[in-house]
Amino acid sequence: MKRIILIAAILFILLVTVIFSLVRFSQKEAEKDEIEQSIEPEWYYLQDSQKYLYIYGKATKNNIEASQQAAFLNATSESPTTIAAETRKVFTEIVNQAQIHDQTSITGIDKIITKTSGSEFSGLTIAKRRTYIYDDGKHQTFVRLKVPRHEVLESLLELLAKDEPLSRSLEACSSFQTLIETSQPD
Repeated sequence: MKRIILIAAILFILLVTVIFSLVRFSQKEAEKDEIEQSIEPEWYYLQDSQKYLYIYGKATKNNIEASQQAAFLNATSESPTTIAAETRKVFTEIVNQAQIHDQTSITGIDKIITKTSGSEFSGLTIAKRRTYIYDDGKHQTFVRLKVPRHEVLESLLELLAKDEPLSRSLEACSSFQTLIETSQPD
């Protein structure tokens, strides 16, 4: 009987130890997830400048060089999407003000947006970069690239000038005039 009680006590202690270990492991994982989620730099995803359009990328790799390179490549691959969204925003205001609804003009605008977003911009540079090193040895890099807005808008206007009918239909708009003014470098 003493033997059964002793075995039961040992099993009980082992069970409590396993349960405690599982709970502690679960808490550590939750803390790790919380740290990884909250470690994003405060500047990440901000569009807080009228002068620059910011493009973001991040990557987690086993070494710092690979992490930084992958974050940069992720940002540059995101660049057409960000530029297309910005140029679409500009055109939406102009089109609404000019009351353009014909399909030919809309198709022309879409082509201009696509070409502008696929352009290469000489002013594209790294504005900020931050790398975190985790306990597991992984490196996570966040990068913020910047491209001068005037370069994007200049490209947009150059492509628009090639479509004379569309360009003429937009010229009277005050939003179009503002676009021309803001496309000039400071």
